[in-house]
Amino acid sequence: MANENKKAEKELKKLQDEKAKKEKKQAKAQEAREKRKASIEKSNEKQAEKARARRNRTKGQKVARVLIPLLAVLLALAIALGAFFGLFDRAAAAEKTADGDRISVAEYEYYNRMYFNYYYQMSQQYDQYYSSYYGDGAGKMMTGYDYTKAPGDQEFVPNEEAGLTIDKKYGENPTWADYFEQESLKEANSSTMLYKAAKAEGYELTKSEQKDLDEFVESLQTNADNDGYSLDAYLRTNYGRGMSPSLLKEIYTKQTIVNRYKEDKQKELAKEITDDEIEKEFNDNAKDYTTVDIRNFTFTNSLAAEEKPSKDAIKKANAELKKKAEAFLQKANLSNFTQLAYDATEDKDQKELMKDDASYSSMDDTNYSAIHDYVSEEAADWAFQADRKSGDKKLFEVKNDDGIANYYVYVMENVMKRDNQYPVNVRQILYMVTDDSASDETETETGHTDKEAKALAEKALAKWKKGKATDASFAALATKLTEDTGSAENGGLYEDVTKDSNYVEPFLNWCFADGRKKGDTGIIKTDYGYHVMYLSSKSKDPVWKNTVRDALASEKFDKYLEDLTKADAAKVSEHWVKVVAKRVQKAAETVITNAGLNSTSSSLEDALVSDVEE
Repeated sequence: MANENKKAEKELKKLQDEKAKKEKKQAKAQEAREKRKASIEKSNEKQAEKARARRNRTKGQKVARVLIPLLAVLLALAIALGAFFGLFDRAAAAEKTADGDRISVAEYEYYNRMYFNYYYQMSQQYDQYYSSYYGDGAGKMMTGYDYTKAPGDQEFVPNEEAGLTIDKKYGENPTWADYFEQESLKEANSSTMLYKAAKAEGYELTKSEQKDLDEFVESLQTNADNDGYSLDAYLRTNYGRGMSPSLLKEIYTKQTIVNRYKEDKQKELAKEITDDEIEKEFNDNAKDYTTVDIRNFTFTNSLAAEEKPSKDAIKKANAELKKKAEAFLQKANLSNFTQLAYDATEDKDQKELMKDDASYSSMDDTNYSAIHDYVSEEAADWAFQADRKSGDKKLFEVKNDDGIANYYVYVMENVMKRDNQYPVNVRQILYMVTDDSASDETETETGHTDKEAKALAEKALAKWKKGKATDASFAALATKLTEDTGSAENGGLYEDVTKDSNYVEPFLNWCFADGRKKGDTGIIKTDYGYHVMYLSSKSKDPVWKNTVRDALASEKFDKYLEDLTKADAAKVSEHWVKVVAKRVQKAAETVITNAGLNSTSSSLEDALVSDVEE
């Protein structure tokens, strides 16, 4: 009975628990329904409020509702287009001068690309011209820059003698991109400050310079047309994203005026230099302003580094070659040097050329840097030692990185001497001859016979004499008439001509004929044709003195430039400098890739323009 009561109680409790759960569940469901109902009512109220607001909106509010999203889209599009067409690059400053003048990102990128273009082309050309003589990599060997690599991918190795130095801030392993950055910032700063100074002194483009600018822009337009691109797209690709025709003209104008201002300033500073200053500089640094005459012969090692000879083989070859060189040195003197050099030459073709020609074993009028670069610093120091005398001789050993040595025998002929020639400036009007019947002619495209060229020369001289007959009038006539493209732009002018200059003999004979004076004119004939000659000026000082004066003037100008530009006070935007570095790196990679794919590209612009995007 007790058991049955307990069982009944459990059943009752179970029923009560189930009822409580059901009631709780029903309560929650009711609560949820109430919340949904309240939410719906609230939503309906909001919608009703919005409907009332829409009905009550003003016309202006309705327009704004449409325009604001549209303007946001247009603004985003404008930003994108502005970035593509370089508007921000022309507006943002990559650098500010000490005076607060802004140098835009676009202008800074122009200078950076200018340095890249210069070293790329120079290295490539040296490689093409000298690889057969020096082997692969001649361009890098002669310039330090490897045109097959982008600037950020190759180490910059300083070379003080070549003027290649870099600030310590670029670390222990700077790249060529770092060097381009350093020089571009300097160039941008100095050009801006010098241009400001020039403008303050009234400098403007001359008519000739304006003409050159117009022709330059026309040539760019022609290039763009020939390649099927707009001028803007062409400029963006070759000069940077922010470049435009108007900005390029501004930069060209700035550079042209600055270059003329520099020349004028240095001439002005040169006039202030005294004879005492010149003499002191010469005595302190005689080796920089003198030359020597040396007899020389080189014993070249037959071992080739690329064949990777053993250390023992190198040691043996060096010892044998040195023994020959020492025997040569022992016998050598000024009177027998030519014969000894001839006897020691093993190459038959070279031997034939050396017959009775002492120039193959002579280094005449050689300066310090030439010996330093050709042989070694030790050889240069020996040659330009103050107590050196004629007849002194010495053997120099120069080893390459593999330890393979060449030996140079030097016998001093004439010790340090300074050039006492008095240079002249001469103008000419040239009419070229292609007459097959003439005894001495040169192939040209002018088509003048000997008789025609002579008549044209006589007519030009007569026309000058009938006019003002001044240096300026001759220059103007030469620019208009001469067929010598090398001097036409300078009014037919050749400066600092001496008897040692590399010009044809009749030309030099006329310049230095006895009694020749400023203002003299004449007509001469050379292998090129007929030259109308005009002696523009004669230097009052010898070459050595002019050289020292120019060096001192250059130092004074550097000091003037340092004081003017206050480069240390310039402010640089590191962000934009990095942006430009990446762009130039990418442009360089494009050039290298396209140059490899298209070996017929004749210029850097050809390699770049293949990737122009409208």
